[in-house]
Amino acid sequence: MKKGIIDATILLFAKILSLLFVLFLQSFLARKLGTNGRGAFAICQVVSTILMTIFVFGSNNSINYFLPSRKINLDKIFGILIFHLFCCSIIAPLFAFLFRYITNGEMLGISDHAYIISFGWAFSFAFYFLMNSVSYSLRLFKESALAQVLIPLITLLSISIYSLGDEVDLFDCLYGMLTGLTCAGLILLVFIFAKENLKPRLFKREEVIMYYGCSARGFLGSLSQVVDNRIGILFVSVLLPLDQVGIFSVA
Repeated sequence: MKKGIIDATILLFAKILSLLFVLFLQSFLARKLGTNGRGAFAICQVVSTILMTIFVFGSNNSINYFLPSRKINLDKIFGILIFHLFCCSIIAPLFAFLFRYITNGEMLGISDHAYIISFGWAFSFAFYFLMNSVSYSLRLFKESALAQVLIPLITLLSISIYSLGDEVDLFDCLYGMLTGLTCAGLILLVFIFAKENLKPRLFKREEVIMYYGCSARGFLGSLSQVVDNRIGILFVSVLLPLDQVGIFSVA
């Protein structure tokens, strides 16, 4: 009981601290990028969030169910996750081209370079999200809280390094977000390996069917939530110039 209260307090404090850092990061981006740059960043953020949801494919739902219940052990779940991310890396270029063709680069208002980085951002976001789901299921609350707080800090540091003292531009911010999420995911991966003595193993066909059956149900809910919360920015980008999109996103 006492440990549960301590864990809940740590998580609450971490969320509040992370929220403050994120608010500072958002105000920093708004000042440095201006309205046009902030609009382009908002569009890249929407693209990366939608792609991340597709990459994850509700795997967090399966992780949160199968790990605590031990119906599929951690070694095999990591084997499935490695297989999952490998498949994503193969189909990603094809999906990127298809998504770019459907949405039309001119309509979104971002360059091909920004779009490609957004795709990398989505992949790093998916990696962190999956590692965080595993950490929660293993009750690594302190480690998860640490990673959550470090994301905006590493992002700010990365942006400063990438800009090399010059004016901060959109690509510095995109690379900064990619770096922050990747580092947080790697930190969680190290903690998971250190605590569980992880040895990814091959999985059975029945386990994969159970895993992705559970994932598919979670994916539909996650995708509908992301569409409800994020798709408005894409519609605004069609109707308004980038500077207005930037003002809308900050508001």
